[in-house]
Amino acid sequence: MTILQPLFRRRFRMVAACLLVVLGAAAAVHSIRAAFAQRLYLETKYGMFRGLKNEKRPIEASDAVAATVFRAYKVYPENYYFPTYAANRALVDAMQATDSEAFNEYLTRADYFVRLALAINPYEAESRMLHATILAEGGRLQEAIAYWRDEVLEREYWNPDNHNFMARLYLRSSLIEDMKAAIGELSFVNDQETRKELRQLKKAMGL
Repeated sequence: MTILQPLFRRRFRMVAACLLVVLGAAAAVHSIRAAFAQRLYLETKYGMFRGLKNEKRPIEASDAVAATVFRAYKVYPENYYFPTYAANRALVDAMQATDSEAFNEYLTRADYFVRLALAINPYEAESRMLHATILAEGGRLQEAIAYWRDEVLEREYWNPDNHNFMARLYLRSSLIEDMKAAIGELSFVNDQETRKELRQLKKAMGL
């Protein structure tokens, strides 16, 4: 018994040491992958300034952003900020498109990336706003309203920004019930321009 105990302790220490080495190596690899993906994100969104000769501007064209996102995603898929930026840039390109084919192509790309971002973090504010905006711009305003009302506003009723956005969505609608719902947001909205529009609508509707 006395011989087995020291032997067991030695083996236990060896196993524990090996496990710590493996865990340390895995953590190091994870950190390297995360750092590489984060660097791609920062260079893409903000650019890098290393002096006049090596100045690198931000990437804004959604085609190039999408390609870089896929590179980063393969290495570190947990960064939801990057697909959110890709969705934003694709939406901008859609709004600037001069024909319906290009508009639909960019909007489809924006929808893909914002859904990817929300799959990683369904509570990220910018991604949620982008998702609702993309739905509305794609002719699915009622889906956008339902999403924001049921998935965002119901959970975070205390946030005035959510009411501001809810009111803006309602104001895009031509349905009487949506106009009344927009007016119902008046007491929660703190954006002055939106409040002004809501007051004018309330007066026009005689409410």
